[in-house]
Amino acid sequence: MGKLIWIFIGLVAYLGGGWIAKDIVLSIIGDTILGDITFYECLTYSAIAAIFSLVATNIPDIGDNDNPKGLIWFFAIMIVTILIKEMPLSVGLIVLYNIVNIAAIILSVVTNKNIK
Repeated sequence: MGKLIWIFIGLVAYLGGGWIAKDIVLSIIGDTILGDITFYECLTYSAIAAIFSLVATNIPDIGDNDNPKGLIWFFAIMIVTILIKEMPLSVGLIVLYNIVNIAAIILSVVTNKNIK
């Protein structure tokens, strides 16, 4: 039950926090071309997913540095985001990075043995 709650919190943080952060970022950069807007959107949502994965992997022992899985998830999401950004712009690209980010959120919660 605890894992389902953490997954739900992660998805709410991903969708809600990403939406708010994306609007803030796009209002800061102003008018630009569609490719740049897609890149900033992809980067914003991936950053939210990476931060949640980092936190969810290290809960409840945040002070314990023996488990590097959180940093591995963090850097893996960022590397995949950079690789996805280089692909041609399409609807499949938007679906792909959302699937990657949601899968990372779910896997970071499921692989944490401290969340029951």
